Amino acid sequence: LLLPARPEALMAAQPEWSVMLGGQYEPYDAPTASAIEEAFQRGDEEVQATIDGKLYVIVLKPPMKQQLSSDPTRQRAIQRQPAPANEAAASATAVASPSTEAPAPASAAVAEAPAPAASTEPPAPK
Repeated sequence: LLLPARPEALMAAQPEWSVMLGGQYEPYDAPTASAIEEAFQRGDEEVQATIDGKLYVIVLKPPMKQQLSSDPTRQRAIQRQPAPANEAAASATAVASPSTEAPAPASAAVAEAPAPAASTEPPAPK
């Protein structure tokens, strides 16, 4: 049985774009990351994005960076982390198997046990 992938699982399969903030990389919000990824896939050298009401230029050629449009000296490093290939494939579909199902409660197993077969032999002497 193939099950449809959950939307959040599909999102996890996308590359992650992040910006250096306070000494560590923080991911961009989904719409910004999507716009950056689309420009990257097209081979664009840069893309503009409005973040917190300010216009930035995202430079996609090395060294990749985010620059404030009104002051290019204000810039931060950015990075792209590709989605792991095996995680993307695993999250796209799932196969149900008996080993992944929860075991039936003990009371259910007893209630569903087949009745003993009727005997065709005569009763044993006492």
